[in-house]
Amino acid sequence: MKGIKGQLSSLPVSDLMQWIEMNRKSGMLIISGDKKSTCFCFKEGSVLLASFNEDGKRFGDYLVREAHIEAGKIKEILSISRDKKASFISYLADNKIVSEDFIKAILEQVSEFVLVDILGWQEGSFQFIEALPDIIGDSPVRLNTSHLVFESVRKYDESLREKSSSGA
Repeated sequence: MKGIKGQLSSLPVSDLMQWIEMNRKSGMLIISGDKKSTCFCFKEGSVLLASFNEDGKRFGDYLVREAHIEAGKIKEILSISRDKKASFISYLADNKIVSEDFIKAILEQVSEFVLVDILGWQEGSFQFIEALPDIIGDSPVRLNTSHLVFESVRKYDESLREKSSSGA
């Protein structure tokens, strides 16, 4: 399988994501470090999905909080979408469980949260695999990677300024 891997100390995640966008890459970027791991899925350089391995910080967790969909219903929808070989996001949008605009807003929240967290990691590794499961690639929602990186770096810098001004 084609791809690259390395250390975040050699290639920061913001540069890596911009490289993926500029080269219109499709695949999965897996980042591990600080006892956490995350995955971004890209299609032609745009972010389709971001996932985090912490309870309360996954896409479905945001849907529970923001769309007030019960966790059991999320699991049921996920199972149905897998059975139908459709992406979870496509199934949500196609069946009007939530609107594409709402999905995009939630995906932006999750992606920014994940990226801001990664920007603070002192150590970590990455692997970009140039393969994307069809079930993810058919998502109707795509995020502009440059905008996501810019907003996340801005929020990360703001959090550092707040910490330094509060003496923390």
